Amino acid sequence: MRNKNTAIIVKLLSLLLGMVGVMMILPFLWAWLSGESAYPTRAVFGGLAAAGILIGLSSQYMRKVWRYAATFRIRDGFLTVVLAWVVMALFSCLPYYLTGLTDNFTDALYESISGFTTTGSSVFQDPSVLPESILLWRSLTQWIGGLGIIIFMIAALPAMGLAGYALFAAEMTGSMDHRFQPRLKDTAKIICGVYIVLTSAETVLLRMAGLSFHDALCHALSTMATGGFSTYSDSLVSASPLVQYIVLLFMFLAGINYMMYYFLLKKQFTRVARDEELRAYGIYMAVLCLLASVALYLSASGQMRAEEAFRLGAFQCVSIGTTTGFVSSDFSLWPAGLQWVLLSLMVVGACSGSSTGAMKLSRFVLMFKNMLLEFKRAAHPRAVLPLKYNGRVLGQEVIRQVLAFFFLYVLVGMMGAVFFAFCGFDLVTSFAISFSSMSNIGPVTGQVCSLCAVTDFPVAAKWISMWLMLVGRLGLFTVLLIGMPSFWKNK
Repeated sequence: MRNKNTAIIVKLLSLLLGMVGVMMILPFLWAWLSGESAYPTRAVFGGLAAAGILIGLSSQYMRKVWRYAATFRIRDGFLTVVLAWVVMALFSCLPYYLTGLTDNFTDALYESISGFTTTGSSVFQDPSVLPESILLWRSLTQWIGGLGIIIFMIAALPAMGLAGYALFAAEMTGSMDHRFQPRLKDTAKIICGVYIVLTSAETVLLRMAGLSFHDALCHALSTMATGGFSTYSDSLVSASPLVQYIVLLFMFLAGINYMMYYFLLKKQFTRVARDEELRAYGIYMAVLCLLASVALYLSASGQMRAEEAFRLGAFQCVSIGTTTGFVSSDFSLWPAGLQWVLLSLMVVGACSGSSTGAMKLSRFVLMFKNMLLEFKRAAHPRAVLPLKYNGRVLGQEVIRQVLAFFFLYVLVGMMGAVFFAFCGFDLVTSFAISFSSMSNIGPVTGQVCSLCAVTDFPVAAKWISMWLMLVGRLGLFTVLLIGMPSFWKNK
């Protein structure tokens, strides 16, 4: 039984490496057509693309393993997803290491994991000096990571059965139900299509706004993945207001649950209009952007125009709130109150079912509604007051899971902060690095400013940050579960 499941996992990982190999063709072509010669990018990308594709093709000789799909349990699915991200990161860090752009393997792996987890922290102090093919690959890793769970499910569904559905439903928290199971593969394809269309639209608009095609493509790939890798050393600080507004719009769109786009295409407008998380997302972002803009304008004492204050305040709130991480201003220089607002946004995040990180807004909506119900239950002890979400009554096990996730999220974040403090960072910076890594955001404040790279991080701090990035991207329970002895017991 175990050998059969191992064969399925190996096949799925081989298919995934094949997909990564196909994606490496793009930076190889870019390096070849642009004539890059300062670094051996053409040879590295060409060789790795061929290796990845050959590994993917080798999985075709394992067709018979699909007959054992019935033995593939949810536990195997969790293990496969964790291994998938680790294998992708290990394979995709090789371009940084083999081209000599990083001094050691740790830095190369950090850049790769930061990309695939859509975190956006970088070991490169000045990305603008990197070869264009490497910059394109950095953004592609984020784009693949943002869409990764959906791409992976499309490849894995034939083998994973109910396990595949369970993982997909977990990623689409708040919008999935068992009625989607029979057409899950079609649903995933539609979501992929929306992801590609939005990326293409932003690329065109950024190109029209004055960016080169390369810069427009890289920023569009990073934006829709809510990743934050930029081709500029100062992120988007020096970008034109028009470029910042375009990126602001698409960051907001990227923070929406992709199932909402699916419902729109299916003309289920009522379902979109009644979605509580989407309404909360719109109100939450509008209020925070307004407050940040007013506070920034007043703190400038007349030295900043109202439009500039709105643009910078709204951009940074949406960027941090969607865990994208682009920077339009060095917010480490902002008033302390605004910095704390941004730090709190790192924990909340945007909608579930999007490529964003952090806790996701749906969990906070549920906790807030449950809190209000507790007040009513205290006033009316005999009243039956069920918890409803999107018109459906939820059982107590749902709120228990949400509260458990919240407690574990805070606990892991605090433990990470303790480890960073031992690495030499001050208290505020330790908390900022820990929660920004786990929330897959990137920019932090304190000793490490919002525009700084992590080049000078101690090696131990980089490994802790990488682990937190993976934990945050894949879900706390998914990663921590495989480290428990009970997970490996054959039941």
